[in-house]
Amino acid sequence: MEKRRMEVQEKIGEWDSLNITSFSKEIVETCECGVRPEKVGRISGGQQAEKNEFPWQAALVYRNTRIPFCGGT
Repeated sequence: MEKRRMEVQEKIGEWDSLNITSFSKEIVETCECGVRPEKVGRISGGQQAEKNEFPWQAALVYRNTRIPFCGGT
């Protein structure tokens, strides 16, 4: 079990840090052209959300920066 910190932004300009625990370092490398990868659960202790229950936007940022390199809605 590995403990890490993650920064989250709930509103523009308002950042907060969360302690997170990762139970798996498994990297899924099943990329094959034309074949959809198998879905692997990566959330521990969570619950399935209903569709449109949390209409949020997410961004992945480079470590020790707030510069995004990937995002999703």
